[in-house]
Amino acid sequence: MIRLVSTRRADTVTDATGCLRLFGGVFLLSGTVALSFAFLGAMEGGSWVARGVVAVIGLSHLAGGYAVGWGRWNRCTVTRAGIVLVHHKTWRRPVRRHIAPSQVREVMVRVETDSDGDEAYGVDLQLVDGESLHLTRYTVPVRLRAEEIRDAIRARLGFPALASGTPGSRQRPKPLAVSRRPRRASLQR
Repeated sequence: MIRLVSTRRADTVTDATGCLRLFGGVFLLSGTVALSFAFLGAMEGGSWVARGVVAVIGLSHLAGGYAVGWGRWNRCTVTRAGIVLVHHKTWRRPVRRHIAPSQVREVMVRVETDSDGDEAYGVDLQLVDGESLHLTRYTVPVRLRAEEIRDAIRARLGFPALASGTPGSRQRPKPLAVSRRPRRASLQR
């Protein structure tokens, strides 16, 4: 899944890895328990070989939990000054890339096929030099969500809004006008 957080200054698009972190957290917990059994003497009658096997199992659970839950993910921060794309990789330092708005030719929705054969959608940057960059590793199952993210990034970069006849675009309803009652003037005595 992809998460978009918009503030006054920036739009941040990131991979929403909550379920993966929950799954990885289970392995981190089981690895911690196994290591505590191996090193803190919960296996009083066990031999050093048995403790070593339990320690290896605990370490493998810790490594697997970290790799699954806190492994590869991307974050893209879009401001009017430019785009900062950060690729987090498992067991490596994050790779940062700064892109000027003048280097972006187009922001578009990417269509992929997921493991079930269903369509999945992501958001890509098409650069002036022809390079295409995925903003996130993960995709969303609903095209409308990917288009909302694309439109928010286009607006932040100052690109013109897509016409309603453009394939993949949609007409947004205008917000209703909200009337506010005027505040009463305070009475002076």
